[in-house]
Amino acid sequence: MPPAPSGGGGFDILQSLQNAFTTLLNYVPNVIGALLVLVIGYIIARLIRAGISKLLRKVRVDEKLTHGKGGEYVARFSPQGKPSQLVGLVVQYVLMVFVIVSAVGTLNIPAVTG
Repeated sequence: MPPAPSGGGGFDILQSLQNAFTTLLNYVPNVIGALLVLVIGYIIARLIRAGISKLLRKVRVDEKLTHGKGGEYVARFSPQGKPSQLVGLVVQYVLMVFVIVSAVGTLNIPAVTG
């Protein structure tokens, strides 16, 4: 019987663990970058929401939309009965969708970014 080959074809668990750890460490900057994109994007979206709501209140959109026949309907579906806050909230959510897409792109996961 010939002796078993000693130098190939075997499964090296130590090498496999080292490769997994290296891959994980190489991925950490992508995760940190994605988290930064999410946090900064959220802050910007909140600031834009506040600015839009304030601007709409200045031009008296709340008063114009809540008076009249459709006023009860608008007040019922607006947060705290203020359409300016509803518009600001919708703008924030739309911006957050773009922020989330950008953060996922930052991760560089081929299956997700493709």
